[in-house]
Amino acid sequence: LWVERTVCAVNLAFADIEEVQNWACCQHSIPHMQICVTLIEQWKIVSPQALHLLVQASIYLHIQAEYAEADILQKRITIMLKELQSRNVELPANTTMKPWHYFERGNYTSIEPQMRKELERVERELGGSHPYLGTMRLHQGQLSYKLAHYHDAEQQFLQSLSIREKNVGLDHSCV
Repeated sequence: LWVERTVCAVNLAFADIEEVQNWACCQHSIPHMQICVTLIEQWKIVSPQALHLLVQASIYLHIQAEYAEADILQKRITIMLKELQSRNVELPANTTMKPWHYFERGNYTSIEPQMRKELERVERELGGSHPYLGTMRLHQGQLSYKLAHYHDAEQQFLQSLSIREKNVGLDHSCV
């Protein structure tokens, strides 16, 4: 179906929201993403690619403080995630919902168990040196810092740094 191909293409073109330097590119992709969200709803598309696009868009909208739009996407994400899980569709670790929704609103204690569970799952599925695990450890460190768990925050930050060093080298601007 052309609609599924369109969603896949926009999903691939939508830059990785985890990296700040990609935000300008994401801003340019928002109109395309919005069209895809409409297409996903109209054609009732349920796929890992559609889910990933919705998750990335939701995170970006939260970052931009567009909470009303992001909340709408969060509801769609929850429904699609349940549908895919009921079909036993295997999802990549970086496709599932992230706790940005709660984090951005300061509900830190609500998301700590979810963050730890997600971190363990990502490490188990992707391995201890995957770049996405480094990002997850950074997020866990930020959460621990917000909760005044400074020792844990330091450990998470150091592990995140170590993973980034292994993946991009010491001379990279992200290290």
